[in-house]
Amino acid sequence: MRTFIYLLLAIFFWSLAAMVVHKRLVFIEQSEAVEAVITDVRLSNTQRSRNRSRSTETIVQFRTPTNQLIEHAPYRHRSSSQKDKGKTLTVLYAPDHPEQVVIKEFMTLWFLALFCGLIAMGFTLLCLRQLLPASPLTAQWLKNLRTAALVPAGLCFALAIKILLLR
Repeated sequence: MRTFIYLLLAIFFWSLAAMVVHKRLVFIEQSEAVEAVITDVRLSNTQRSRNRSRSTETIVQFRTPTNQLIEHAPYRHRSSSQKDKGKTLTVLYAPDHPEQVVIKEFMTLWFLALFCGLIAMGFTLLCLRQLLPASPLTAQWLKNLRTAALVPAGLCFALAIKILLLR
């Protein structure tokens, strides 16, 4: 039963990672890249259980080729500070929907896909561990597989996405 659950979770997270990658690639292909200026950085304090966390909202402004001025607060993976005001960065936007704006930074574009891929890899290894017969040789083989595959596979996945971004 446990193996079946691990298998279902692995399939779910692999599917989710593939869907996120596909949607991002389609958006990148159909979008236009423009330079945007950070006009404001808003700090917001949120109360989560006992911990206080601060998040920032980066407001960017850019002009489309049709000279339309767009101001938007897209998601950004890393925090911005007040020092970032006036700096330029590259954003991607959909020409038919200029309000769909994504900052062109590797982690902003691909963090969710990487996260889902790593979780899927973990559940895949757990499923393999359940399927293979228990023996000292199998245990050592799985330990070597985890060590040899988990980190390099994640890095290869990240590198492949980065290469796709640069084309």
